[in-house]
Amino acid sequence: MSPSDPPSSTAAHNSASFDFAGAAVLVTGGSSGIGYAIAQGFAAAGAEVIVTGTKASAAEYAVDLDGFGYRQVELTDAESVDVLVASLSALDVLVNNAGASLPKGLDEWSPEGFAAAVELNLVGPMRLTTACRRLLFASELSGGASVINMSSMTAFRATEIVPGYGSAKAGLVTWTANLARRWSSRN
Repeated sequence: MSPSDPPSSTAAHNSASFDFAGAAVLVTGGSSGIGYAIAQGFAAAGAEVIVTGTKASAAEYAVDLDGFGYRQVELTDAESVDVLVASLSALDVLVNNAGASLPKGLDEWSPEGFAAAVELNLVGPMRLTTACRRLLFASELSGGASVINMSSMTAFRATEIVPGYGSAKAGLVTWTANLARRWSSRN
């Protein structure tokens, strides 16, 4: 392969395949956008995927979620998270993808808006991950379970309009490193 090869032939050589046959995967925010693409990727690799969203049913979304299990959850509500976790019988991969800037249309420069952004984008993933601990530790997946926390470039680069979101995502990066150290002996 040389730099003069047409892009289509180069792209064919760059495809990777993964085998997640039988793995139980939960993708928060998997009902749209990046989360939906992640869910599709895991499903294509053979995983049994459950996606979450805030709407009452999968049918309310613009994308086809028929190939996935669906659970409604509000990550800022501990009881809602507990109901979600209780509905799972196994979990091998947790993808904390759900999040938003300017939650509920609040100005993140106000204390309320800042707190809402941190609650959704940092406390929410932490709450769900720790609630899933028992399931993740019981995983029989080769190499052990995985937690994937989606962050943002705003964790590393200031964006004036979303100080709460950026701060939460920076916190998520640090919390992920701490989680890895804390749970690594279980792998």
